[in-house]
Amino acid sequence: MKNINLINRYSLPPLGMVTQRGIIRVVTCCLFLISSACCLQLSAQTASCVPGLTYDLGAGGSQNITTADLDNGSTGGGFAYINTAGITDVDVTCADYPTVSLTLIISTTPGADPGTTEECTVVVTINDTTDPNANCVASYGPVVVGDMVTTADLDNGSTDDCSGLSSLDIDGDPDYTFTCDDADAGSVTLTLTVTDNEGEENDCTVTINVTDDEAPVATCTDYTHNLSDGSTFTIADIGSFTDNCPTYVTESISRNTASCADIGSPFPVTYMVTDNNGPGTDQCIATVTVVDDEDPTISCNPDFTIQLDATGNASIVDSDVIDTSDDNC
Repeated sequence: MKNINLINRYSLPPLGMVTQRGIIRVVTCCLFLISSACCLQLSAQTASCVPGLTYDLGAGGSQNITTADLDNGSTGGGFAYINTAGITDVDVTCADYPTVSLTLIISTTPGADPGTTEECTVVVTINDTTDPNANCVASYGPVVVGDMVTTADLDNGSTDDCSGLSSLDIDGDPDYTFTCDDADAGSVTLTLTVTDNEGEENDCTVTINVTDDEAPVATCTDYTHNLSDGSTFTIADIGSFTDNCPTYVTESISRNTASCADIGSPFPVTYMVTDNNGPGTDQCIATVTVVDDEDPTISCNPDFTIQLDATGNASIVDSDVIDTSDDNC
């Protein structure tokens, strides 16, 4: 009966209360042996944790977590710690992304020695809610047609403050090759997109000057022109060219006509190509020979009869036999 009166007198806290007031219970029940049942109950503690915790952390974010945040109705014991005895709260930061496991320790004794303990674990999930920082180089180039630039060339230390970067791309690709169209425009603006591990994106742009440094090369072929094909010939009859940007090259020839007067007198034709975006022009000379490959045409008069003179002779002229005749030359 005396023991019961002392317990009532000290108004002991509930058995499962996780508080420093547990010292009173330990000292009262165990040290002074007020009740052996009390000490037995203290050694039968249980640890019960919440199913999990989720926090959204921005740049430089931090979340303080206490034993109360982890506890889900633990019983027995007098002390609660996180991960190790003596620690009652911790800070989680982006350095812990994406998850960190915290252990709730329910102990019968304070301080570094946990004594008789029960434990449970809570997985803390960290969400990154901040866009990454896209940082491009101030300038790049100049470049020429055919050069390639990669994300590493354009990136100037892009970062993400929490989840980290998962990818970088240039207009959706890992690299970009400069085109003839870019040279024609004089420059191209490329977009560097950075994506973090939460799928959040940010971008920056770089404008790059582009030139075409390759001149066209002209090749000529001597050409024989048949007048049956008409009085003109084409550029394709005289020459051709190679160039890295053929769409932007113009062709011309110094002459494209021929006539009967040219038969027997081959003449030179200059073939010229000009790169509208490139460093210059090229030219060559072809010799054109004109050939009359058309047969003349003739039609005759109807058959006719002539009379011989007294000497037995008669004379006829061309027109007596030929009705019409023609030739292109």
